[in-house]
Amino acid sequence: MNLRSVTPHRKLGLALAACLMALTFTARTQALAVPHIGSVAIVGTTVTITGQHFGAAPTVKIGESALTIDRSSDTEIVAVTDALSPGVYPLTVSRDGTDEGTARSALVVQ
Repeated sequence: MNLRSVTPHRKLGLALAACLMALTFTARTQALAVPHIGSVAIVGTTVTITGQHFGAAPTVKIGESALTIDRSSDTEIVAVTDALSPGVYPLTVSRDGTDEGTARSALVVQ
């Protein structure tokens, strides 16, 4: 297509469509933020996880066992687990049942 043959209204329409596509892409990218686990502390059977993008209804697993969420926000989760035997366990946080973030290293219980 020769740009000289495009009317000013057509140019404006193309520019507007490009802006709308960019806004739509940005909104979807931000909505799909993957959880990030920053730190984990265990005191007794209480597990506190800090990080980002946990969402409104996160789920937490240590190994294959789901933890009971006591309270959560987008940056902190406090959950309760059964007593853990000594060992190395993977820790996962799922945001609203969709995206999954995994701790950088395994959880070591001594």
